[in-house]
Amino acid sequence: MVPGLKNILHFLTVPVLLVVGKLHLPFEEARVAARTEVTAKAAARVLEVTLSLESNSCSLVFLGDDAFWTASVFREEFTSLMRHNGVALFEAEVHASDTNMTQRQLSWMTREAEKVRQASWCVTVVVVSDDLAFLAAVAQWSLKSGLLVWSTRLLVTTRLPLHHLHVLNNTFSITNSMLLHVEETLNAVRSSVFVYLPYSLRGPQRLRVASWTPQQGFFLISSLQLFPDKFSKFIERPSLKVAVDQTHLIGIINRFGGRRDEIMEYFAQGLNFT
Repeated sequence: MVPGLKNILHFLTVPVLLVVGKLHLPFEEARVAARTEVTAKAAARVLEVTLSLESNSCSLVFLGDDAFWTASVFREEFTSLMRHNGVALFEAEVHASDTNMTQRQLSWMTREAEKVRQASWCVTVVVVSDDLAFLAAVAQWSLKSGLLVWSTRLLVTTRLPLHHLHVLNNTFSITNSMLLHVEETLNAVRSSVFVYLPYSLRGPQRLRVASWTPQQGFFLISSLQLFPDKFSKFIERPSLKVAVDQTHLIGIINRFGGRRDEIMEYFAQGLNFT
């Protein structure tokens, strides 16, 4: 850890936070604001559980846009965020009419976040947004800057429909990432945590590993843990073709006339295939 950086991380780039008081809003706006608060609390509860599994020595990088929901999630999660060794907060102003300005902000944000990663023992990056273009740009710049190395854990939080997120599937599958998806209906709110598995014939596969409801709280629904090591073994056992030369085949014939390939047995045990 760079001397003096530990305390600086707590307030590295603190955005202007929205403090929402009691406003006299039209009925429809008030209803939307109330639903926003409910979904923000649902996201915050899952973030609280997920981040509590991290070591206190790990730093946390929070990346978000300037939307009301993003600020609401952060406000709900603020107390638990402070338990981390260092917290860096970045907020981008999303300019619909000036995408270049937004891109410049994201480029700077991810470079600064990479400095936090280099100065920390471990880092978890939390990205919160309902803007698909923002999420895609963050993923792009995070890969370019070197922020998303395997040791970096990425947790993307959004309310966007899952079918809108297919452009991020490859990024989710090749990095140490999870998706926290908040879904609201007319009567309920549910949060789900997904892992994207690589090496499938159909491309990256989405697997729900945990869920949260107001009634049941947070619970795992898969044998996989949060942030599983997706590359030590093939979790879904994909088809695997191995090419060998004739000399190798002759060498593995045993004295009983059968074949036993100890090299392939070793790989099978390590990579989970038969």
